[in-house]
Amino acid sequence: MNNQEKRSLPEGAIELDHAINRIQAWNALSPDQQAVLVQNKIAFTVDDIDFSALCNSPDAVGMRIYFGLNTPPGQQWDVSLLLVGIDARGRDLINYSSLQPHYVFDFTRPCPSTCDCSSVLMEGLCSE
Repeated sequence: MNNQEKRSLPEGAIELDHAINRIQAWNALSPDQQAVLVQNKIAFTVDDIDFSALCNSPDAVGMRIYFGLNTPPGQQWDVSLLLVGIDARGRDLINYSSLQPHYVFDFTRPCPSTCDCSSVLMEGLCSE
C-alpha cells in the first residue's frame, strides 16, 4: 500500500490509506450522526479540471462517489465526497502503483461556503 509514496500524487488525489480511513470513519457513524453532518450541506463543488482528469482516466467509464469523514487537525468533522473511476463492470479503479495509476480523489468543497446564491437552485437557501 505504500507504493503511492514512490510517486507524487496528482492534484486532488489523496493517499489511499487516508481515503480508506475517511470512508471507514463515515461508515462507523450512526445514521443520526451522519444526518447531523449533512443536514446543512446543500451541494458540493467539483472543479472542472479535476473532474476531467478523473473522467479521462484510462478504462474509466464513470465514477463512484463515497461519503467520507474529514477531520482536519484542529477543526470539526466535516463530510467530504471521495471520487473514484469505475470500469465497464462497475468496479472501482484504484491502483496507486501501476504505470497507468487510478487514484481516489477528494476535490469536493461543500456548500455552504462554495454556493452560488444567484442560482435558481439556491432560491430561499442563501442569505445574501
